[in-house]
Amino acid sequence: MKGKILFQMYFICCLAASGQTVDPPEWYMLPFPIGKTYSCTQGNYDDPLARASKDDQIGLNNATHNASPKFKTMMYAFDFALAWGDQIVSPAPCTVVRVKNIPGTTSVDNYGFGNIVVVAYNDGTYGRFCHMANQIKDGVDYLTRVKEGQSLSRGQLIGFCGNTGYCIKSATGDGSHLHYRYQQSFPKK
Repeated sequence: MKGKILFQMYFICCLAASGQTVDPPEWYMLPFPIGKTYSCTQGNYDDPLARASKDDQIGLNNATHNASPKFKTMMYAFDFALAWGDQIVSPAPCTVVRVKNIPGTTSVDNYGFGNIVVVAYNDGTYGRFCHMANQIKDGVDYLTRVKEGQSLSRGQLIGFCGNTGYCIKSATGDGSHLHYRYQQSFPKK
């Protein structure tokens, strides 16, 4: 519960820092169904002194989702350790503005973020869901559930976690995870 509260508070602080007001009905939930819990394996931690230290070889200071100038667009990005096929849902009311799907892709077939969905939240910010599955596996349909222009409510199914794009082996074993990015401008890629 503590992680959920901190994550929600983090989003509220991001919005407040940008000068936007947040009313309780517009709060963001985590990008997976209520009642599910997952570890956040990377976040936007940034400590320049620790990052420069050779002692920190595998810790958060080496995370790629930090606020350094090189990764400025990643500063509100998080990786969640969802397993392949776990549901991804909308954190808040939004409209789907981009869907990039290459059916049947795996991590070796596609580079970067792989299959993605980008949404525009009603407050003018954007969310990007990356590495999504888009195939039928063992007779089960894991295809993306949304189309560009579609309106979504909070908690509505977007699609399923996968391991498309650049996914290194992780806690899930096959590299599958959800890379979720929250940003104020429309994603260029």
